[in-house]
Amino acid sequence: LPSVPVRATIDLKNRGQLLVDLSRAYQFDIVRTFDGSGRKLKFKLRSADPVATLTDADIGWSMSDEPQPPYTAKRIQDFELPQLVRVNYQSEALDYNTFTQESELVTFNKGVDVDMQLTNLTIEDDKAKEISEAILIQSHLERTTYSFSVTFDWIHIEPGDIITIQTPKLNTNVRIVNVAEEGDAPGLLTWTAV
Repeated sequence: LPSVPVRATIDLKNRGQLLVDLSRAYQFDIVRTFDGSGRKLKFKLRSADPVATLTDADIGWSMSDEPQPPYTAKRIQDFELPQLVRVNYQSEALDYNTFTQESELVTFNKGVDVDMQLTNLTIEDDKAKEISEAILIQSHLERTTYSFSVTFDWIHIEPGDIITIQTPKLNTNVRIVNVAEEGDAPGLLTWTAV
């Protein structure tokens, strides 16, 4: 998480929005976990090292009699990706007035403009520029969503974890964004990753 103090305006009616804004600004995932003592939140940096490596033997499990592909991939089209990201925030240098920093891929002219409202946060101007660049780049790097099934041997993997997939057709690091138990296939988990 940020190694420097962050100033924020907290709306007591919507405290959760502050966590969402911080996660977008500082590139971490918020993971809700349950244990014997109740609900807890974990914060996982998106730049973390992979926690596991999976191969063909680990992914693509199915209860079907028909052969299934080991994974599916869905790629976001160019026109759906951001060409320009604007970050609106409170600038300390401007007496806490709302200011905007933006980043643009000038050679990419097919996308959309994205406005991010981080006006609950007081951010230094240089950091706001970094945030807009990181969001723009991340959206292009994570444009492909993968889905695949694994056994309960991998139940310790949580959303936010980075894993490496090494198969003959795919060799990449991905970030798990969703874990679900397959309803029609007990003992299997479906992971969604970007």
